[in-house]
Amino acid sequence: MNPLIKKHALNFGIIAAVISILYSLMAYLVDNTLFVNKWLATIMMIVGFVLYIMAPMRVKRDQGGYITFRDALAAFVVTFIIAGITGVIWNLLLFNVIDPDLQSTVQEMTIEKSVQMMERFGAPEDAIDQSIAQMEETNNYSLGNQVKGFFMMLMFMIIVGLLVAAVVKKNPPLVDEYSSGDSE
Repeated sequence: MNPLIKKHALNFGIIAAVISILYSLMAYLVDNTLFVNKWLATIMMIVGFVLYIMAPMRVKRDQGGYITFRDALAAFVVTFIIAGITGVIWNLLLFNVIDPDLQSTVQEMTIEKSVQMMERFGAPEDAIDQSIAQMEETNNYSLGNQVKGFFMMLMFMIIVGLLVAAVVKKNPPLVDEYSSGDSE
């Protein structure tokens, strides 16, 4: 792998991970409702995307304005993988080791927000009850569900990365040996 990809993917992946960890730490220490705040979650997702896009852009800049599709995709995806794995490890620690009771607190808030949204959209009562029962049975913070969530997000990010790579790529110009003035 290109050493510039390693460098920038690691840097931006760590930055994205630290920002995410700091956000969840703030939610944990200051106000648990921040875990289920859709606006802040959207902002965090946008910040992550910006950092994932910055990695191939920096590689491109450091290579004189050129980057292949493959390298752009690799820089984007590796940045996400670094941030994502770090996030999974943090979530497992926070919700299973540091404060296992936090799982039920966040789950209750999530159910409450979901019920409010379904009622706003006029969902039938039996559908709401069924949804609540399903959410109560699911442990989103188990190792299996965290890994499953990571891989589902990875598949999505690969698709986004393909689009980003198509936009960011710029191949170096082909050298035409006949236009260099050496013709007879």
